[in-house]
Amino acid sequence: MPHIVIEHSKGILTQIYRDSFMRDIHNSIAGMHGCELDRIKTRAIEYDSGRTFVGEQGTFAEMVHINLKLMPGRSDEDKTELAKALYQAANTHVPVDKFPNRSLTVEVSELHGPSYQP
Repeated sequence: MPHIVIEHSKGILTQIYRDSFMRDIHNSIAGMHGCELDRIKTRAIEYDSGRTFVGEQGTFAEMVHINLKLMPGRSDEDKTELAKALYQAANTHVPVDKFPNRSLTVEVSELHGPSYQP
């Protein structure tokens, strides 16, 4: 725990070194607000061309969405700091000046503690 799920359009991560991107995202929250590196689980889901549609650009835009899933109990301030760390790490790999039609978003969500089975 926690889980980091990276959803992205196919084209955006073929232009960068995917392992480096995932490693930087994975490590960006290590040690913050109870996120121990050895417990962080990171995975990426790639969507083929035509399976993502972003704003007015439609299928011509690229997207990266990161969802950080946490157990309940962290403050809104802690969640905001974690989201900002993830955003900054991702933005170094997919900056808007190099990817002008990209959408980069981050959200933090809480898992249902009583039903979560580690």
